[in-house]
Amino acid sequence: MADSVKQQPEKLRMRKTLRPYWQPRPPKVYVADADKDATMPADSAGIEKAVRQADILLHAINANQSAEIGQLELQAMEMFEADEYDADELEAEDTGNGITQ
Repeated sequence: MADSVKQQPEKLRMRKTLRPYWQPRPPKVYVADADKDATMPADSAGIEKAVRQADILLHAINANQSAEIGQLELQAMEMFEADEYDADELEAEDTGNGITQ
C-alpha cells in the first residue's frame, strides 16, 4: 500500500515580478546641415521688415481709432445740443412765451 500513494510535489512559490517604472525616451534632436552664418542676415532683414510693417499697422490702427473717437464725440455733442434745444422748447411751451407761427 505504501507504493500506491504518490507523494505530492513541493509547491513552488510564485514571486511577483517587479517591473521598473516606464520612462519615456528623451526627445530626438534633429539638426539640419545648413550654414547658419548664411541665413543670419536674411533672418535679421526679415525681422526688421516685420517690425516696420507692425509699426505701420499700429499707426493705422491709432489713426482709425482717433477718427472713430472724433465721430463719436461729434455725435454726442449733436445729441446734447438737440436735447438742450428740446428742453428749451418745452420750457417755452410751459411758460407760454414760445413764438408759434
